[in-house]
Amino acid sequence: TRDRVLAAAAELGYSQYGPGRALKSGRSDVVLFVLNDMPVGHAINQLVHELQVRFSTHGLSLLLYRVGEGSNPLSRIWREIGPRAVIGFDSIGSHDASEMRRAGIDVVRVSLGAADGPDVLTYAESGVGESQIRFLAGLGHRRIGYAYPDEPQVATFAIRRLEGARYACRDLGLPELEVRTVGIRRADVTDTVRSWVGPDTRITAIAAFNDLLAFAVIAGLREIGFAVPGDIAVIGVDNDPIGDLVSPTITTIETPYATTAEQVVARLVSDPGGLPVGEAVASLPKVIVRESAR
Repeated sequence: TRDRVLAAAAELGYSQYGPGRALKSGRSDVVLFVLNDMPVGHAINQLVHELQVRFSTHGLSLLLYRVGEGSNPLSRIWREIGPRAVIGFDSIGSHDASEMRRAGIDVVRVSLGAADGPDVLTYAESGVGESQIRFLAGLGHRRIGYAYPDEPQVATFAIRRLEGARYACRDLGLPELEVRTVGIRRADVTDTVRSWVGPDTRITAIAAFNDLLAFAVIAGLREIGFAVPGDIAVIGVDNDPIGDLVSPTITTIETPYATTAEQVVARLVSDPGGLPVGEAVASLPKVIVRESAR
């Protein structure tokens, strides 16, 4: 009888009905990933991919939801979906987290700053900026500029990376960073990089918030007749694949999102609800050395 039922199901293309299965078991197979309203570049795409692959091996599906202006409140979304778990990078408030936990939903929040609850893993995003400066200093650079993004949506990441870069300068006894806010419009970039190479602020290296800003900075330097890395070295972040295709190729920091994803999934699958306060995600940024700084 069982074989005939399974054969009929296969012939008809039957699949289990998620809401019905959730009603029976009390839990769905959906993990909700809450992301702030920010540009989704290579690094975030990589993180989503790593989470999706790892959850799928446990029979779970990842659903991405972006919160921001014009979006429905998170409380409405999780109540309608009834996810098994919810994860987020500084995108879930403590009140929402408490409400979900009371509803029996496992919650993991990854904070780029300080922990504020028992469901928080901390990730030292400041280590990305620190790694940039320590690498440039190891090449002999002392006067360093920092290209800060003009997009407020990425401030959660940008503030921590800049903090790490400034800490590294202090720790190494380097002059204070020459910080400039950089957009990706050619005229604006050209004016910005020109201010870095004046007689009073002449720098020899620039750490950019990400690879996109590194591209923009290099374009601006070329516009005013400076060579990279001959006159000024440039380092980005994210290890965007295009960085290995442009000229010069981009030296960058690879953020360890694969390790982060592995630890988040392990917590939810093997030890739900058992996160110590402020436990650190144990992973380190990696420098990918290419032509723009070496």
